[in-house]
Amino acid sequence: MKKYFLIAVYLLALMLAAGCSKTTGVMPWSETHYSVSADVDKTVFTKPSDAEQLAYKEASRFCSALGQGVNVRNFRHMETWTHYSVKLIFRCIPSKEESQAEKEGFQKLDVEML
Repeated sequence: MKKYFLIAVYLLALMLAAGCSKTTGVMPWSETHYSVSADVDKTVFTKPSDAEQLAYKEASRFCSALGQGVNVRNFRHMETWTHYSVKLIFRCIPSKEESQAEKEGFQKLDVEML
């Protein structure tokens, strides 16, 4: 009996530690910009940057499908007692524009606070 109790406690702890993450998917925000929001459950193993990373990966996947790079315009972190969230506003830039920015020494990541 004690063995099953320990297994149940271990499984419960594992579920609480794992956390869940989700994104809204990429949505049009304006004529040239898009937005994506990401949520990550707060656990011992998660941090606010995990939500940012998840949103950026979604944006990067979207722009890569168009054969372009990502140019981040804004992001906003939000935190509740159960979740870390981030909203990312970005645009896709052609590879030629991206490589031109690199040649001129500009960062690809252009961040402005809301």
